[in-house]
Order: sequence, then C-alpha cells, then structure tokens
Amino acid sequence: MRTGSTRVIFVVMVLGLSMILASPDAPKDSTSMPLQHGDGVRVAYTSSGPIAISSDADFVSQGWPGSGTAADPYRIENLSIVTSSSTAINVSSTTAYFVIKNCLIQNSSSVDLTTGIALKDNAHGVIRDCIVENKHDGIYINGSNETALDNNTFLGAMVSAMYVQWASGLSITNSTVSLNANRGVTLEYVDDVEISRNLFNNTDYGIYSYYGDNLSISSNTILPSSSSGVYVYWTSNVTAYDNYVTAINSAGLIFYSSDSLNVTRNTVSKAHASGIIAQYSDHVEMSFNTIEASTYGITLSRITNGSVRGSVISGCTLYGLYLDQSLGTQLYDNTIAGSGIYVYGPSLEYYVVEESNNTVNGKSFGYFLNRTNTIVDGSKFGQIMLVNSTGMRVSGGFFENVPTRIEYSNQTTLSGMTMVNTYRGLSLDYSPNITVVDLSVSNATTNGVGAFMTDNLTIKDSHFEFLTGIAVQLESCSHATVVNTTIQRLNNQGISLSLSPFGTIANNTVDDCSSWGISVTTTSYNATVLRNTVRSCTGGVFISSSHNSTMRDNTVVGNSAYGVKVAWSNHVHVSNTTSILNNVGLYSVGSDNGTYMNNTVMSNGDTGIGVDGTSDYSVFVGNLLGWNGINAEDASSTSAWDDNVSRGNAWSDYNGTGVYPVGGTGGRIDHYPVGIALPVPPFISQPENMTVTEDTIGNVILWEARSLFPDWYTISRNTTLLNEGEWNGSNISLNIDGLEVGTFNFTVVVYDRLGLTNSSSVIVTVVDTTAPSLDSPPDITYEVGTTGHQVVWTAAAHHPGSHTIYRNGTVVASGNWSVSTTISVSIDGLSLGLYNFTIVVRDLSGNLVVDTVWVMVRDTTPPSLTSPADVTYVMGAVGHVLQWNVSDLFPAGYRIYRNGTVVMSAEWTDSVSLNVDYLIVGTYNFTLVVWDGSGNTAADTVIVTVVPYSTTSTSSTTETTATSTSPTTSNNSTTTPLPTEPMVPAWALGVVAGVFSVVILVLLVLLRRRQ
Repeated sequence: MRTGSTRVIFVVMVLGLSMILASPDAPKDSTSMPLQHGDGVRVAYTSSGPIAISSDADFVSQGWPGSGTAADPYRIENLSIVTSSSTAINVSSTTAYFVIKNCLIQNSSSVDLTTGIALKDNAHGVIRDCIVENKHDGIYINGSNETALDNNTFLGAMVSAMYVQWASGLSITNSTVSLNANRGVTLEYVDDVEISRNLFNNTDYGIYSYYGDNLSISSNTILPSSSSGVYVYWTSNVTAYDNYVTAINSAGLIFYSSDSLNVTRNTVSKAHASGIIAQYSDHVEMSFNTIEASTYGITLSRITNGSVRGSVISGCTLYGLYLDQSLGTQLYDNTIAGSGIYVYGPSLEYYVVEESNNTVNGKSFGYFLNRTNTIVDGSKFGQIMLVNSTGMRVSGGFFENVPTRIEYSNQTTLSGMTMVNTYRGLSLDYSPNITVVDLSVSNATTNGVGAFMTDNLTIKDSHFEFLTGIAVQLESCSHATVVNTTIQRLNNQGISLSLSPFGTIANNTVDDCSSWGISVTTTSYNATVLRNTVRSCTGGVFISSSHNSTMRDNTVVGNSAYGVKVAWSNHVHVSNTTSILNNVGLYSVGSDNGTYMNNTVMSNGDTGIGVDGTSDYSVFVGNLLGWNGINAEDASSTSAWDDNVSRGNAWSDYNGTGVYPVGGTGGRIDHYPVGIALPVPPFISQPENMTVTEDTIGNVILWEARSLFPDWYTISRNTTLLNEGEWNGSNISLNIDGLEVGTFNFTVVVYDRLGLTNSSSVIVTVVDTTAPSLDSPPDITYEVGTTGHQVVWTAAAHHPGSHTIYRNGTVVASGNWSVSTTISVSIDGLSLGLYNFTIVVRDLSGNLVVDTVWVMVRDTTPPSLTSPADVTYVMGAVGHVLQWNVSDLFPAGYRIYRNGTVVMSAEWTDSVSLNVDYLIVGTYNFTLVVWDGSGNTAADTVIVTVVPYSTTSTSSTTETTATSTSPTTSNNSTTTPLPTEPMVPAWALGVVAGVFSVVILVLLVLLRRRQ
C-alpha cells in the first residue's frame, strides 16, 4: 500500500511540475531583460533620523543587531528616514560586515543636494531592498571594497542613483532606477564589478564607467535614455552580454579605450547613433548581437584586432557595420538587412578585412580582395566592394541602401548597376583607369559618385536623380571624363571637378539642382566643358581657379543666379554658348586674358554679360546680347569689345548709328556693333486631326518646326507628359501606334533659348473595325437521354461586348464576355431531333461575328433485356412463368416465338411474362423479340423442357429444374398462358390410378382370406 501511495504521490508531483512549466505565466529564462526585484511583503518602517557610523564600535554603541561577521552582520533595517540637510545613512571607516536593508529614504524639500546612503572606506557592506527618492545621489560609495547593492529602488531626479569611486569587488544587481536620473550607475576607478539584472528607465546614461578593470555588465534593461545606455571609458577586460537597450538618444552601448572587450548577445533598438560602438580599443570581440532601427548598427572605430560575428542588424538608416580606420578586422556570419557595410581608412591596410558568410539584404556580401581579371555578376550580391584588385568587370546588380566601394584597384569596369535609397552611391579611391557605364543612382543622401585620387576615370551614359549631395564629385582625379549623363532634381551640385586637371565634361544634361550644375574649381586646369545643358539650377557653369579651361557649345537656361561664372581663372575660352533666362548671363571676376566669342546672351533678368574690375585683358566679340536687364556692364578698363578690325557684337538696344558704349565704369566701347531684330516665337505647324484604326501600324503625327534658337520640346497626351528633350530646330514626329479605342489630344510645345514658345494640338480618334474572333466548334450528335453535352465557343477581341445564343431562332442565353474567354451553352435534355444553335458575338464598337452548330439528338440504343433461366418441369406441373424485364426510353412492341412460331405479340412497358404450363413432354424454344420507337431491337431465348411423369415416384411433389436464376416479376408484367394442347387431363390419370389401386387391394385381401 505504501508503494502504491508513493507512486500516486510521485505522479501527482510530476503532473503538477509539468503544469507549472507549461503555464503561460511560468517564469521564463531571459538573457536580455533584468529580473523583477522584490522579495515579498516588507515589514513596517520605523521612523528614524539620520544615521552616522564612523567605526566598527559605533554599530555596538548605537545598538545595531548582529556581530559584524559574515554569518551575522550588523543590520540597519526597516527604517524610514526623511531628510534634506544631511546624508540619511552614512557608514565610514569600518571593517565589519554590515547590511543596510529595507529602508525608505526620502527628502523633505523639493531641492535636495544630499546623499541617501553613503559608504566610505569600508569593506563587506551590503545594501539591499532599500528605496531612495529624490536625492542628489541615491547611494554614494568611495574607497569601499567587497560591496553588494541588491534589489534597491531609486525614484526621482538624481545626479546618479549609484555613484561609486575608488573601489573594488562591487556588485549591483536586481535594482530599479527610474524617473529622470542623470545616471543610473556611475563608476570611477572601480575594479572587479558586476552589474546584472537591473532596470534603468528614463535616465541620461544607464551605466557610466571610466578608469577601471574587470567590468561585467549583463542582463540589464535600459529603457529610454537621453544619452547612451552604457558608456564605458578607459576600462579593460569588459564583458557585456544579454543586455536590452532601446530608445536611446545617442548610442546604445559605447566602449572607449577598453581593451579585451567582449560584447555578446545584446539587443539594441532605436538608437539615434550606433547600436554598439567600440573606439580606440584592442582585442574587441562582438558576437551574436541584435541591432534594430538605429542609425548605425555596429561601429568599430580605430580598433585593432576586432571581430564581429553572428550578429543580426536590420533597419539601420546609414550603415549596418561601420569600420573606421580599424586594423585586423574579422567579419563572420553576420546578417544585415536594410543597410550595408562601410569601410574607411587612410591607407590600403584598413580596407583589408577577413570575412566569410556575411549577407546584405538577403544576398552575399561581395568582398573581392586581391583579385585579378575577374568577371562579377552584380545581381548575385547585396553589396560589392573591390580592394586591391586589377582588371575587374562588374555588371548588373540592384543595390539598395548600401555603399559600393572601389579601393586601391586598377583597370576596373562597372556597368549596368542601379543604386537606390543609399547614403553613399559609388565611392572610388586610389583606383586609376576606372570606367563606369550605365550607372543609375537615385535617392542618395550624399554623393552619387565620389572619386578621390582616381585618374583616368570615365563616367558615361549614366543617370542621377533625387540626391542630397553632389551627383558626380571628383577630387584629385586627373584626366577624368563625364559624358552623356543625365542629372536632375538635386539638393546640391551636378558635376564637380576639384583639383582635377585635364578633365572633360561633355554632352551632359543637368536639370533642377540647388547649386551649380557644373563646377570646375581649385586648380582643375585645362578643363573642357562641351555641349552640356544646364537648366533650372541656382547656377549654370562655374569655373574657378582653373586656368586654360575651355567652354563651348553649352546651353544654360533658367538658372536663378548665374548662367556662366568665371572666377580667378586666366586664359578661359567661352564660345558658342547660349545663356538665357538666368539672372546674370555671363560674369567674369578676377579672370584675365579670357576670350568670350559667338555666345548668345539674351533675356537674362539682371545683366547679360558682367565684367568685374579685377578682370583684365579679356575679349568679347561676336556675341548676341539682347533684351537683358542690362545687356552688358564692364568695370574693367582693359577689356576689348571688338576685334579692332571690323567685328564687334550684336545688341538689341543698338540704334544703328555709330559705336556702342558698353555699360559699366570701365568706359569700354564696341566700335563695330550691329543690331538685332525682335525675336519671333518658334514655328510649329498644325497637322490635320486624324482617325486611325486600332491595331494598325505606321500612324505618325509629324509637326514641322523651326527656330533660330531652338531649345526644348514637350509632347503630352490628354495632359499626361509623354516625351521631352532637347530640340535642335528640326521637325518633331510622334508614333501613335498601339492606342486603344478612344479620342486623344496630342499637344507639342516648343521652346527657344529666348524663352519664347509655341504649341500645336492634334486630335486623334482611334476606331475599332475588326470583328471579334470566334472559333467554329464541330456539329454534335449525341444519344438521347445522355448528359454532359455542351457547345463551347472561344471568342477574343480587344473590346468585348455581348453575346446571344439562339436555338432554332429562339434566344436561350445571353450576356457579356471578357477579353479572351469561352462561351458555352448546355444542350442536355433535348428530345429526338435536329437543332440549330447559333451564337452572335459583338464587341463594344458593334462589330459582330456569327457561328452555327448543328446538334442531332438520336436513339441508337436497343432496349435492355434480361435473360430468364431455362426451365425444366414434369409434365402436368403448374406455376411456370417466363418473365423478361425490358427497359428503353421509347418502348414499343414485342413478339414471342415458340419453336419459331409467333405465339404472342403486343405493346410493352417494362416487362413481358409468359405462362408455359400444360406443355406435353418435349423441348421448347421460346424467343422474345422486343423493339422501341426508333426501331432498335433486342431478343432473348429461353429453353423449356417438359419431362414425363415418373410411375415409380412415391412423392406427390411436382419438380421443376432451372438452370439459372429466375427473373424479377414486376406489377406491370404481362403473363400470357400457352394455347391449349391435346393431352390427358391430370384428374383422369388420378382416377385411373385410384381404381387400379383399389383393385389390387381387393385382390390381396381375397387371396389372404383363401389362405
């Protein structure tokens, strides 16, 4: 019995434990949240004044319980102390073990500069389960070793909840700090510290430590902080693991000059700076951390021998991993989503990273180090970085919110790459002979392309849009070329050359940027700016401190400040350039010996051409200056406005007589001026309106157009812009194939460089004259009474309308149909006969198509007929009936033959019966032939055998032998008796047998009597 009870109790215990573990409210192990502190119901507080203990003897003299040993420490407990003028509990210069427990410490005024509990020059102190409110410092410890702070609560505004200096052997566990403390924990020159399972809520810093050794920070929770969650400075041998930090105004965890650092399994979210930062440290290991929704994920800055592995970083706005001037870095098994990896350093060694199995945005991190002549498919990588490689060819790839870096590499080609929503687009450093083709960069926070010390760089056929920084910024890149590139909607400059001599900027379009469209500055000598268009920017083209540069065949339109500005650049040649609708068309300041020839400078709001007094010996010849605020204003006394032979400039305000005095203080004169006629708008023809048939090809609208100063054109359809581009004064055509049915207004607007416009509209009506397509299913014949029959047509049209189905002229179905679909009608249930099913299919334009399917319903199925078993019976026996079950949709008649002779015929419904009694001995062939209304027949034969009566039989039972099962008899069966046959009646035979028997009996009796 005891054993059984024991087993029952054991089972109950196991079940109870299982229920506790399975309960959703059961405690769960957590590596990122601190334990909730609190040890149950506290005892009542005893009110007390401030307490001061300055020696071990004071514990005894003041009557505190305990003996000062580890097993029995002195105890200060269960007190309530309210004070604003002094420290509530002050213990100093002791060596005994003591505990301060379950005390409530409050201030008595709104301003309190005192400390709650102070320990100085002690050992073996414990502060547990205390509450400190609104003190300058909650707990202050100085010069005290082997101190434990556990399960304490700090409320209200404080400079530091726990402030410890010059100590060792400190543990801070299970405590809560909330309500606007400046710092949760402050450590100064403290060694051998454990800070674990604490909650810091709404502080400036959760944990702040500097100058220490052997610091462990684990399983703490740090909620919104106005600075950093953890800040560790000049502290070595630090471990930080299983902490949870969120909503931080700066960085989640910062470690500065902290060697032998291990940061593992921490979670940081919503950090305004980095999730985790390590700076100026050696031997840093960061493993399996999770960083979410921060600016940077993990930052290693000036780190030697650092590693980041197994971390998950997502939703960072700039970089997931940022390696700043760090050496010997290892990256393994990290997963980064929504950002990428950025490496920076002043020399090659900083870009050398040992890495493996890292992913960026779901694809491999393409890090290529010391590679030669390799073809790279960019679409296979989430981010690409080339370091110290030669002859690389990277093609394709879509890169979002990641930087692409080419560092210390040579002879590289990049083509067909797309970069979006990134902080930096493409960075090229110390990498000569690079060719970038068909690059697209949009929505970049800084530059589209940034190149430094990259000579012989070519960027062509590329597109940049919606950038905050400069689209193409080249610094210290000699012989660079930017060609056939479109740049638009920028918050900075379009193309910038700085310290980059012998550069070429040609055939580019820069539109809508908030600074210069093109700038060539800072000793970018011998630059060529050719056939570019810059419009709607702050400034068009800026050449500064770049001597011997050439600018020709450019167009600068509608820029809010300068069209062209040449500053502090000598021997600059500007020719065949059109500058219109700017504030100032062309301006020279501090630039000597420039030539400005054959330029068109018109309709600029303030000044056409302006020359500062610091520009000497420049020549202005062959220019058209018209309808500017002031056509020209020259403050230089050395400029020339004609060739001193026969050619000057054309002026809209020249009256046709004598010389032309150029405005300004320089007193310059054009000795050979000519006038300019009033400009006329561009010419554009008015084509006839058009009607075209849908799906035809070769439909083109042709506008004849011309202008002396062509600039730009737009084509719209019903207010939607279709095309726009530069206009060279030639005719404009538009292919209008592929339009759907409807009416369209096509409008072209042409602009010239003087700001004049003209337009023309053509109405195009597209009609549909094509009938829908419709297949023709085959005619159908089916057996009457069967099911599953339908006619299915397949119809197609661009603009489907309706359909109608007729049967023998009567509508049986109708409705709408879709672009390409099947239309069906059921033809089940029809009676015998021939039917005409005709469908008429229409489109929305009224075009129609017709098809007819003939349906024949016939009956070729013979009646179904069962076969009764053959019959054998003794002559004279009765009750023998042959019954056939017959079925058909159209029953008609039957005949029964006996030995070939018709013995019966009639109509039938579902069965036929025949009585075959009273046959004489013999074998009979009974054959039934049935037919239906369609003439289909069926037959069956039954053999009936009649055997003679046996005289030796003593049984009066009539026997019938059958060779198969008898048919089922229906209520509707017809039983037909056989015709009468010549035979001896059974009763007569009976009489004879009876008489014979009596005679025999009488004879026997008589014989017996005689004996």
